[in-house]
Formats: sequence, structure tokens, C-alpha cells
Amino acid sequence: MKIPITSKSAAMTTYFERYVLSVVYLYFAWREWTALELLSRNWSVHPEIGSPQVVVAIKHSILLTMQFFIGLMLATSRRPSTEPRNLKEILVPLAASFFFLAYNFLHAFPVPLRHNLFSASAQMPCAVFGLIFGIIGPVISIWGVMSLGRSFGIFVSVRSIVLCGPYQYVRHPIYLGYVCIWTGLVLVNFSAAILLIVTIHLLLFIWRARLEEVRLCDSSAEYREYVKHVGFLFPKLDSLRNRQRKVPAKV
Repeated sequence: MKIPITSKSAAMTTYFERYVLSVVYLYFAWREWTALELLSRNWSVHPEIGSPQVVVAIKHSILLTMQFFIGLMLATSRRPSTEPRNLKEILVPLAASFFFLAYNFLHAFPVPLRHNLFSASAQMPCAVFGLIFGIIGPVISIWGVMSLGRSFGIFVSVRSIVLCGPYQYVRHPIYLGYVCIWTGLVLVNFSAAILLIVTIHLLLFIWRARLEEVRLCDSSAEYREYVKHVGFLFPKLDSLRNRQRKVPAKV
């Protein structure tokens, strides 16, 4: 059930994004930096790529990078032309955005659920590929965030049109970057616990993306046409042939 909100409450979400959520994300980035500093003090001389120490360092590095850029973009975002219409368009993005906190509670799962299911011989090459995905993912997501610039936001709302960047190829490049990050996490630590958390996180982002697309399709005939030619998370041949097509901004 969609619970409508007043225009005043909807307008307040813009200030909440800029002045509260931006600070929250920058605070979490600072926490990740602190965690990396602490980890570096106890760093082994020659840790193996698939060791728990390296896995934790990769996780903190990814979260630090993403949270810093998201906080920076939120702090400079422009006011949307159309604010959220109901609580779902506020709560679902919040849940999707802050579900990353669940990764901090992996230690609370029973040991069998945290056990790496890959064989000992497979863990090293999987960790290497996981590291590669862990580097590619943030690059794609940051490219998407930077392309949006001041049109970036957390809640489901409509802002200006973006004509460049990864939106020429996929409708949700930021989320594609997250998929790469999740793939890297799974490869580094293929356990039942991480699979559960990643699956829930992915479903939340898909739900969020669908809500965003409904708003954009309602507000723009151009976007409805764009959806037909550009892939949801992965490029279509049509999008590669039409690189100069105007792309309505993400919300």
C-alpha cells in the first residue's frame, strides 16, 4: 500500500538528503578509514591474497571509496523538480542504501555459515578475481555518481537530464558497479552468510531501481523510449549504437 506524504514533508527530504544523509555517509567513510588505519598497524609482513586480513582490508577500502563519493555528491546535489510522492519512495531507498551495515554483522552468524565453501585450492584464484571485481565495481559506480553530479540523490525523485557517461550504455550503472562489488565479495568469501546478505541487498536495489523507473517513465516520454533501447544493468547492442541519445537522469 502506498502511503502518500504532504508536499511539505516531501520538500523536507531534499534538505534531509543534503544536510543529514551527506554527513552520515561522510561519517561512515571516516569510520572505514579509521578501521583501515587500525588494520595497518597489525598488518602481516606478507599476507596471502585470500587471507582474512586481506578480505577485511578490501571490504573497508570499497566501503570507504563509495561512502565518501556518495556523501560528497549528496552535499552538492540540486533540488529535484519532483519530490517523493509516498513513504515507499523514501523508505525503500533508505533500506537499500544502509543495508551495507549488515556486512558488519557477519561475525554474528554461526561459524558453519561463515565457512568458505570453495576448496582450499580454489580460494586463491577466486580471491584474485574477487579483488579485480572489487576494483572495477567502485570505478563503475563512481563514474555513474560523477556523471550525475548534482542530479544525484537517494530518494525517488526527478531531477535534470544527464547526457553523458555510463547512462549511454545502461540505465543503472551505479547498481552495476554494486553488482561487481557483490560478486567480488562472494568470490573472496563464498559462504552461506555472505550469499544471504548479498541476495537481500541485490533485491532491495532492484526494488529501488523499479520505483525510480516508474517515476521517470511517468514524467518523461523520452525515458519510456530510452528504456526500450538501453539495458537495465547490462548494455544492449541498441545502446551501443545510440551513444549520443539523451538520457534522463537517475533519481
